[in-house]
Amino acid sequence: MKLHLSLKTVCVGVACLLMDLPRMCSGFMVVGYTTSWSGSVDTIQYGKVTHLNYSFLLPNSDGSVQAIDNPSKLQSLVSTSHGNGVKVLISVGGWMNGDPSPFVNLSGNGTARANFVNNLVNFVNQYGLDGVDIDWEVPTSDTSTLYGTLMSDLARAMHSRGKLLTSAVTASGGGADPIPGSIFNLVDWLNIMDYDQNNFDHSTYASAVTALDYWNGRGLPPSKAVLGVPFYSHPGSYTYAQLLSMGASPNSDTWNGQGYNGIPTIQSKTNLCFDRGAGGIMMWELAQDTTDSNSLLSAIDQVVKQRQITFTQWADAHFNAQQLANPAISGPAAIPLNDRIPNLLKYFFAINPVIPMGSADYAAMPIMGIDTTTTPGTQYLTLTYRQTPSATGFTVNLQASTDMINWQTVTPDISQNMGTDPLTTYPIIRVGNAMTGAPQKYLRLNITMP
Repeated sequence: MKLHLSLKTVCVGVACLLMDLPRMCSGFMVVGYTTSWSGSVDTIQYGKVTHLNYSFLLPNSDGSVQAIDNPSKLQSLVSTSHGNGVKVLISVGGWMNGDPSPFVNLSGNGTARANFVNNLVNFVNQYGLDGVDIDWEVPTSDTSTLYGTLMSDLARAMHSRGKLLTSAVTASGGGADPIPGSIFNLVDWLNIMDYDQNNFDHSTYASAVTALDYWNGRGLPPSKAVLGVPFYSHPGSYTYAQLLSMGASPNSDTWNGQGYNGIPTIQSKTNLCFDRGAGGIMMWELAQDTTDSNSLLSAIDQVVKQRQITFTQWADAHFNAQQLANPAISGPAAIPLNDRIPNLLKYFFAINPVIPMGSADYAAMPIMGIDTTTTPGTQYLTLTYRQTPSATGFTVNLQASTDMINWQTVTPDISQNMGTDPLTTYPIIRVGNAMTGAPQKYLRLNITMP
């Protein structure tokens, strides 16, 4: 995609520059678990997911990890996913036959815990993964502190290397209470397993509401709540595809005593995530779906596309026809940015961690400009953004770099409140940095959650 804007264009995240902008830049995550034992890499609908969790890597009590099942499948998954702009995490643990003692033992021993962290780092590097998902089922009041300590060590190891750290957690109640609130600032998000609650009604719309209420009520930022939905039934554990083949309806939630999520419920839950500002939706697991018109993943994707405004729609709302048609600047996919202005190669928007932007207006989408009036003879690169309600409490820093690797927070030479955006009524903030006489420079807004 390429837009031509008059001395203005829209900044996008680094990961969005060469990917599908409407899907990736929205920040709404679609996280699919996939396993070593079921399904094919070739049948995954990559255009409808943002992240894949490969299950499972099993820990040992001494901090070592067992050999991964089907390593060739994992290698193929990573290669194909990255080729489609999808991130891959390794999911560690799982049900483990109801015995979490390896997690308990390694977390309680400093040496074993350090070995475990190092082994995960090595595993991530070996397979070119994007992060780790810890699926400890489940911490108790006696092991809550151990879980928190492990997550803290993993967060330092992963985030210092630019990797993700997530965790699968119980939806609410006794299985969720022992999860310490201290991890909320450590994880990139939590995968909330809102299923297996009862029998045929094991994952209802009401339970989804309860799950989000529970975690948000405990202080988990909505953007870090990823709601899990099942692609299988209870109590029989039939896959959604099997249910349809036996005569169940894709538009119902029960059949012959089996409870599952049909298309209407799946879409209602996806809309709920958008309505509540949740970080995304997750499913266990992709191989249980169909790949035809009754696909649950496709049903989710329909809602995602409906609820996200596209890059073009956003630009059309904020720029007039003359600005959109002016070829002075090519962006945002142009690398380097050729705007005929010295000392500027490219600019972009950095979010740490990713802020979901699935609402009617993005949380803070900077617009680049050039100011030559503040101080005659000096050119200032400016980034103007809107401070929406969902961005309340975020820290916004202007950062500069000469190599796109080392970034330094800089004090803006221009920092102005520009009033309110007539389209959204949100405050408009403009920050800028003097460019005249400066070396080639990259500039970004870095948004950090509280």
